[in-house]
Amino acid sequence: MLDKTCPVCNTPLFRLKNDDVVCPKCNSRVYIVSSEEEESRVFSSLAISNLEKTIATKINDLDNRLQRTSDLDELKLLTMILLGLLDALDKIRKLTK
Repeated sequence: MLDKTCPVCNTPLFRLKNDDVVCPKCNSRVYIVSSEEEESRVFSSLAISNLEKTIATKINDLDNRLQRTSDLDELKLLTMILLGLLDALDKIRKLTK
């Protein structure tokens, strides 16, 4: 148990063996930051990570639709969208290197 409390429910926080800090009541991960600059970096990192996951999910969805379609117009549209998502994913991954 840590000497800090959850910012949402004020329950004491716990550090797990893998160093994650969690709130047992909210059942959520908590990030402890020491400055506004660090907080901004954490939020940016989380936003980029979430965006990357969302784009990967959409790419998977499009792949499934591509496999099922035989309509050439739909195939063209799905391919254009897929190329845009792949480009976005590539740019996101370059940002995080």
